[in-house]
Amino acid sequence: MALAMNVTIHPVKRKREDALVSTFESLSEASPSRVYRHGDLVSVGDAIQVGDQGSFLRGHGTRVTEDNAALRATVCGTVERVNRLVTVRPVRQQYQAEVGDVVVGTVCEIGGKRWKVSLKGGRAGQHAGAEGVLHLSAVNLPGNAQRRRTWEDELNMRNVFAEGDAVCCEVQQLHSDGTVALHARSAKYGKLLSGHLVCVPSFLVKRQKQNFLEVEFGESSAVRVVLGYNGLVWVCHPGGLPLQKQGAGDIDSEDDDASEGGEGEDGGHGGGVDSSCLYNLSLVRNVVSALGRLMLPLTQETISQGVGLARELGVEPGAVAHGDFLDRLVEQEAMRRVAVE
Repeated sequence: MALAMNVTIHPVKRKREDALVSTFESLSEASPSRVYRHGDLVSVGDAIQVGDQGSFLRGHGTRVTEDNAALRATVCGTVERVNRLVTVRPVRQQYQAEVGDVVVGTVCEIGGKRWKVSLKGGRAGQHAGAEGVLHLSAVNLPGNAQRRRTWEDELNMRNVFAEGDAVCCEVQQLHSDGTVALHARSAKYGKLLSGHLVCVPSFLVKRQKQNFLEVEFGESSAVRVVLGYNGLVWVCHPGGLPLQKQGAGDIDSEDDDASEGGEGEDGGHGGGVDSSCLYNLSLVRNVVSALGRLMLPLTQETISQGVGLARELGVEPGAVAHGDFLDRLVEQEAMRRVAVE
């Protein structure tokens, strides 16, 4: 005997869409009468100038009102127009790899003549987000040998990059399935040694000519900063010396997104960096982390000015994350932008 069963389906998704549309319409009505053009910063509901109604194509981040009266933004961001296509690039978004990008990641898997590289930072042992593939043929062999890769090279892959190693690569190709193909054939790419990995929002690393920066601490001392467009920043000693604490400040911070790299090429034997270098590394690392918390862009100028402000005020590395210094850092960035304008 068949039993009749009544199933009630609640249109939750439809109700949510209707609520979003009504919210968008209310914001559109409340928005000012100003019309925004290419390059302007818009918020949700702002009208975008498009010219004739038939002369544009609606892209991501835009919506045409029901009466076809105007094209309005659905996200906060910058208006971009390529020929007829009008889009709004969100101010805050996930990293979208582009060919030629310099990225920093950690090796999370080895096999099949390739390394899998996590391009998104996470807490201890976690690798979330986009992954890149670094093939064995896309790296320089030990001794810069120019030959075909053999099965012996495949067996010795862990001697080049092991799980957990931080590496710097360049985006070579983007596949249709979303996989990012990397390469490290240049001498400036490869394994990152003796440093700390800091995770910041990727949109804070702006497009710039140089991703390998050096923060000077006098004539004989400097700290190297590698900016990855994916939001991972590597802070290390420029000589790649092993980090050996010699009774000075602790370079660990309260944040969990920093990790210490492997030992130097000498396997940890011989002389490491001294206490002053460890202090400088800790200071630069915490300034980079503070800039990320404040949502301020990471450039050579902002990092150097932040470090200079900390040294001028005599702020210890452990106190960089405190509110007083953060307020001064924001004031300094505001003054810098006013001076530029």
